[in-house]
Amino acid sequence: MALIKKNEFRQMTEQQLRSRLVEIEKELLKLNGQRAMHTTLESPGRVKLIRKTRARIFTRIHELKNQVPQQKQAQKQEARKPLEKSREQMPSKEKTRSPKPTKAPVKKETGGKNKRHE
Repeated sequence: MALIKKNEFRQMTEQQLRSRLVEIEKELLKLNGQRAMHTTLESPGRVKLIRKTRARIFTRIHELKNQVPQQKQAQKQEARKPLEKSREQMPSKEKTRSPKPTKAPVKKETGGKNKRHE
């Protein structure tokens, strides 16, 4: 059982989300106080549900804030597309790399006697 349904959640504005967040935090504070006083909670699972809903609200607020910059970024990328096409038509300079020099393998003496004992 969710406190806010998913479709309602997507339709809410930032102001509505913030007001709902205040209500949820008050309820969470009340339940945490009851738990601290060692009284029996009416529904202990509700604490977890409230905490999850609170996190979802914070996430949605963050999405709404970042939605505007993403739209601006998409517009900038669309403006750059003609430039990229014109760059593709221009002759490109290919970079050539010289191969790295390889070192001669070092032979290690393995097994047998040590030089000191010969």
